[in-house]
Amino acid sequence: RRVDLNQSKAVSFAGDIITQLKSFGRWLLQTAPSDILEFMSPRVAEDVADLLESLIRLCFVSDMRVFIAQKTSKVRSVFNGPQAINLTQPNRLIQKMLRDVGVVELVLDLVVIPFVEKGVTTENVRLNPDYNGFNVVAERSYAVLRAMMIDNHLNKSYIARYIGWFTLPLSSEICQLGTRMETVSTLIELFSENTALLSNVHVETIKLFTDVLLEDFRFPRFVKFLAVLCSCRDQPIKENQNQILDLLSTPEQRKALMQARVVPIDDKKRSGKLASYDIEVFWQGAGQARFGDSGSFFLSQMREKTKQVANAKESDLPPQLLAYKFFIEQMLLFIALLRGRNNAAFQFFTEHAEDYGIQYKTLLKVLTNENMPFVYREICVKVLHSLFLDQEPQVAVDLMRSVRYRHQYPSEDSAEEQHGDGDLSRSATLRGAGGIAAAPVVGKTRSLSDIDLLA
Repeated sequence: RRVDLNQSKAVSFAGDIITQLKSFGRWLLQTAPSDILEFMSPRVAEDVADLLESLIRLCFVSDMRVFIAQKTSKVRSVFNGPQAINLTQPNRLIQKMLRDVGVVELVLDLVVIPFVEKGVTTENVRLNPDYNGFNVVAERSYAVLRAMMIDNHLNKSYIARYIGWFTLPLSSEICQLGTRMETVSTLIELFSENTALLSNVHVETIKLFTDVLLEDFRFPRFVKFLAVLCSCRDQPIKENQNQILDLLSTPEQRKALMQARVVPIDDKKRSGKLASYDIEVFWQGAGQARFGDSGSFFLSQMREKTKQVANAKESDLPPQLLAYKFFIEQMLLFIALLRGRNNAAFQFFTEHAEDYGIQYKTLLKVLTNENMPFVYREICVKVLHSLFLDQEPQVAVDLMRSVRYRHQYPSEDSAEEQHGDGDLSRSATLRGAGGIAAAPVVGKTRSLSDIDLLA
């Protein structure tokens, strides 16, 4: 049997990396909890991150000769930063090979051991800069899992067995949702287009993400995860949609969402007259306490910053741009909840349309305002279509295709004789979706307008 040269080189190269990562895992396991910070120094963390980065790049390589020639190139992340080689099309054979040699368990051990065995908590990782090395290793470990899952449902099914580690309750000291370890991004990739998981989402999982929005963790990735749960392969999942709506419709949970309102803007210096309108986006309650003045902004200010927001990681965004990204993901969540003409979503958004800036007249003003970001205008078109143009449920209707009629009806005695002649031009029949139905035979003459048409 012929062996593909690229696959053979990939196996050999991955084997060297895995051997080094296993050695690091053994050292990590043998290190005393009191010495864990000294062991996980920035230099060690960076070396481990480089090894994990090589596994990420390996998942997308089609030519190992190019990969080996460029493996010394610095790539910040598979999803961000400059890229020396094409990292868009995953190599499924290499993804499968990494799964078979135990890479999933290996990279998870690098994350689990410090928390479970060495007493590290997410509060340490989130607030103490001395623990940045753990953030770096965990973030890159989860990036390996995401790279292995892209367009690979078998790997998603395999990694799903460890979902309990990712969704620890908020009361746990090692709940990872508020950290920079990209746990939620890994869950988004795991659930995306995964029929087996999306059809069996527990309400406690959804509640975990709606509750976290009421905490200090108001990040766009939490809203994006909720949107992923609403559909699979463009087909709505009504049960998930309704569960999310039930949790978000309470007065307390509505405070976790941003509000929007139309504000007239006096722009005489530029146009010599009163400009059309601008949209002010703001938080009320807990959101204002977290973001302060940065949580309130005008959308016209964000027109030139959309690309910056799209390409940057959440941890690198200033508070105002982070709030803008949250608002965009919130609008995409609204579209996901409305998908499939969900009646519960229609009722909720119709009742609170003024709070979220999705009234019909507001959406039209956004579409005609050239100062609005193009991304937001595109989203408003979809909201307009979902909420106002495509809201009636589909009902099957039988349509009449042809009509044959006679000028007068025969008497009851001669009906059988005349029908036997086969003169269809003088018989009253209807041809519809259900077949041919004869008009009722009566004993007197009736005009065409008196005939009861039967579909």
